[in-house]
Amino acid sequence: MKPQILFLLAAAFLIATSNVVVAQNSYFINKTASPSTVQSGQTVTYTIGYSTAAAVTNMVVTETVPPGFNITSSSKPYTQTGNILTYLLGGYAGGYSTITITGTFPCGSSCNNSFVIDTATISADNLATISDTAGVTITATNPWLIKKIPVTTYSAGNYYGALGGTVRYMIIVYKTTYCWSCTGELNLNNTQIADNIGPGAQ
Repeated sequence: MKPQILFLLAAAFLIATSNVVVAQNSYFINKTASPSTVQSGQTVTYTIGYSTAAAVTNMVVTETVPPGFNITSSSKPYTQTGNILTYLLGGYAGGYSTITITGTFPCGSSCNNSFVIDTATISADNLATISDTAGVTITATNPWLIKKIPVTTYSAGNYYGALGGTVRYMIIVYKTTYCWSCTGELNLNNTQIADNIGPGAQ
């Protein structure tokens, strides 16, 4: 019985080892984004992982970034046409490798809760083109407020104006934050201000 038990254990070990080798050397591409929820203007990192079972020739990885995405760095050189990045990797010895891309979505013009999808593909001689995607949710808040105050005599918490006299008002549009380039904010576009001057005013 002992030799039979040893044989079964050895067979199980070979099967497990074989599965690990196949998983490590299979042909695939995977795409991730970190963080998956980001404020407009905040850095996001895309990671493209790819693998081949053996050496290949004319390997190409492409990356289709979302419109408006501002690339700040890439771990490998690329050429760009529109929003498509092309990595010409040529001869590849096989195994697993990665490409990382960092950048930002425009602050001010990115709508709150926008969900954008980024696609990466891989191809090589005698291998099919395969792809994977990663999604990012962009958040932004409205920092703008409006305030109206009369420009006239002020005393003890009250504003005063003479009957029949002219009263001027100041309308102020301002931000709740102190800087003009903060992350996670919205711009003002096509702004209209309506003012109800009240009954009896001329």
